Amino acid sequence: MPATEHIVFIHGFADISKLWYRSQSFFESHGFIIHFYDYRTMENNLDIPMIVNGLTKFINENVGQSDYQIFAHSQGGLVAEWLDFFKSDKRLKRIITIGTPFQGNTLPLIAPKSILRHLPVCRKQIADLACMSLILSTLIRARIEGRPDATPYISLITHSSTIPKIQSDGIVSVCSGNRNAEYYVFKEGQIQYLQPPKPTVLTYVKSNHLPLTTVRLLQPARLPNSFSTLLLSAFNGEPIVPYDPFKSSQCVFVFPARLKEVIQVAPNLQKINSRFAQNGNFLIVYYSVKGSEPLVRIGNQSLQLQSGKFTYLLDSSFLNTGT
Repeated sequence: MPATEHIVFIHGFADISKLWYRSQSFFESHGFIIHFYDYRTMENNLDIPMIVNGLTKFINENVGQSDYQIFAHSQGGLVAEWLDFFKSDKRLKRIITIGTPFQGNTLPLIAPKSILRHLPVCRKQIADLACMSLILSTLIRARIEGRPDATPYISLITHSSTIPKIQSDGIVSVCSGNRNAEYYVFKEGQIQYLQPPKPTVLTYVKSNHLPLTTVRLLQPARLPNSFSTLLLSAFNGEPIVPYDPFKSSQCVFVFPARLKEVIQVAPNLQKINSRFAQNGNFLIVYYSVKGSEPLVRIGNQSLQLQSGKFTYLLDSSFLNTGT
């Protein structure tokens, strides 16, 4: 049985709910009431906490005291996560996301600072979607801290292309779409593994990032593994059977840039792409995994990267002071 009859839909960056209205009849035919939350995504100064403030008011006005689930696309998943962590709404029973860049977007479509300052729209949101931005760093710390009553997440990772050499849906990389990550902290010259939080349920969907493509797949189910059947199972709390599963052969390592010269990478890791984080304190490196388990060494210590995931090596100051 569904956890709730109410669904709140949150669209993504540079998007509007109108593109998703075709899904309304689908959800209503299965006993759900869907509410479409719109925010002014093109505004330069708009950020995720501001979007959440509007979302909270919207939920109170449309859902009242009822329980609800969230269905979110792209940046909308980060909006939902911010609501979950920093508003602690006990009415929220489940979050289902499609193509959300949980680890930030490291693809070239996210503009560097030199271009960002000249964009006429969306500057703050684009900056916030960069890996290790202030917003995403805050979410990473919240994920690590965890909660005993953590809201269940189901993440649908889309994949349709390789741009440039990075497996993605054309906008969000497969690794970034994986909310699950591995965390280590580097303190006083030693590497310490941090126990990961409650895992997010994952499945892969062969689709690009455009919402219209996903909406078309919401038509009545004809096959047992259709997208609509998958989505209904998610909202009904049933076991998820992956639709067109895709196993990533890539991984990402994020580490303090000051350690660049002392990190040794195993031969089975072939670097695809690398860039500095916004503040220059961290380096983000995409690798292709070939053969045996991928290892990274610092002196006589080692850590293992995971295919399809981000692995973070964080300074203790990152966790303690938020820098």
